[in-house]
Amino acid sequence: MSSIARNITLFTEREIKQLFAYAKPVLRSSAIEIRIAPSMHEYGHILIIASRKVGSAPVRNQLKRWIKAVFYQQRWYEKKQDAIIILRAPARKFTYIDIQQLLANVFAHENAQ
Repeated sequence: MSSIARNITLFTEREIKQLFAYAKPVLRSSAIEIRIAPSMHEYGHILIIASRKVGSAPVRNQLKRWIKAVFYQQRWYEKKQDAIIILRAPARKFTYIDIQQLLANVFAHENAQ
């Protein structure tokens, strides 16, 4: 596993505050909110927030793993954009395919602008 794969989700507290200050919402629904900001590093990072309302720890962790996998496999970290993904309770019904399609739509839309 490359160092990028391990580091795409690592943030300092200062970086998280900066990310929330600069990130602009690109998708907001009852299940998920996605915000995008220019990256503070040489490659994009992803911050995933899932409260207990989403489900048990295994459910939350699986959703996070799926999101990280799609972000890495599609090489969106190369776009030098940091993303905040906030999961809400209805997100527990997402499948891996749902996440792939949702993120593909968001990042394709962001690149078109």
